[in-house]
Amino acid sequence: SKPLELTGGYSLGEQNLFDEAFDSSVAINFKSLDSHDIDDILHQFRIDDFDRFMNMEILQLESDYDRKSSYLAILNGRVLPSRSRSQRLVRAEFIYAHETLEPLINANRFSSMRQSDYFAYLIEALQIIEPDLQGLELLHDGTRPILHAYVALDQLLSLAHMGDGINRLSSLILAMGEVAGGAIFVDEIENGIHHKIQKKLWSVLGKFARDAKMQVFATTHSYEMIEAAHEAFQDDDPYEFRFHRLNRRNDDDHKGEIEAITYNKAGVEAFIRSNYEVRG
Repeated sequence: SKPLELTGGYSLGEQNLFDEAFDSSVAINFKSLDSHDIDDILHQFRIDDFDRFMNMEILQLESDYDRKSSYLAILNGRVLPSRSRSQRLVRAEFIYAHETLEPLINANRFSSMRQSDYFAYLIEALQIIEPDLQGLELLHDGTRPILHAYVALDQLLSLAHMGDGINRLSSLILAMGEVAGGAIFVDEIENGIHHKIQKKLWSVLGKFARDAKMQVFATTHSYEMIEAAHEAFQDDDPYEFRFHRLNRRNDDDHKGEIEAITYNKAGVEAFIRSNYEVRG
């Protein structure tokens, strides 16, 4: 029931979205299926529409499509839209523990990745779960585009019918391609991933992250997932894996407070040898 807050520093400091100063603003949430819906909404606004919002000079629109913000502002007598994605210092995406993304979101991300150098990582990652997967294709079922896979069958198979693990992994890799150069946050990364393939998964994520110059932040309650990550990175120089354990303090002055303990390579190795509890 308590809010979770993530804080961090950035060397370039703050960046203003607009040059002009605004006295007031209001946020509006709307549902949309794709970026075209967002663009249509942005361009439908006129100066007179701001009267409905108590003469606000800037409107912030939160989209359920990509969880990004868009802004409308009155500048020099005109209503001008701005997508905050292009204004962000660090691009980031959060993958929820049991999130099921709209097929259209993955379809759009697949189309973008298909034209990039990162597409090979998607195939390599999915082959960890399904070795017979030979390729992917985007097909339209009459209402929406859906990803299909070439496997050892006479016909294409929808990813939706290939299990939770392969669907979650495809969403993760596609999201990473969306925020190259930024950061990806994954809650309970072990979900749907069998312990025998976790090391291979971390190897692919590591190669992708290095190539795309991004960071992967993942939470887990799985001891096996921590061990697999260490095994995947232990021979790298430098060692690029860090394990942060959240502990509840028992000392009198700070009893009950949560503190983060960070383990380097030697610390992780000692942690694994001691078979320390990770689910507490």
